[in-house]
Amino acid sequence: MLTLEATTLYRLFGAARRGGANRRMALRAAFGRLVPDQVRRIVGFDLQGMVSLALWVARRRLAEPDLSYAAFNRRYRERARSGALRFRAPAPLREADIWRAYQIELRERGEPHHDPWGFNPFERS
Repeated sequence: MLTLEATTLYRLFGAARRGGANRRMALRAAFGRLVPDQVRRIVGFDLQGMVSLALWVARRRLAEPDLSYAAFNRRYRERARSGALRFRAPAPLREADIWRAYQIELRERGEPHHDPWGFNPFERS
């Protein structure tokens, strides 16, 4: 069956080329005559769905599920030293500020039970 389709496509392509069309237009015309519009739309829709599925499976996860405070503290201090923070960090980095930034990042990652302005073990009352 596929051999018959390929042969028909080749003959239609050759006829279009002999008619003066370039390769791209000849292939498009042959494909348009061989495959009905409804089939092309359905296959295109299915192809878009498969691409979306592949992108969903291969996407990068934003959250690191086991982000510990120690790892965040180390990374935050390195970013502060290199100047890569979104804002200017105070000259001496206080643990209370790093804890608050850690809680904000957890909240942004979708862990709503972390309140950046709640309990802070490094703030003195």
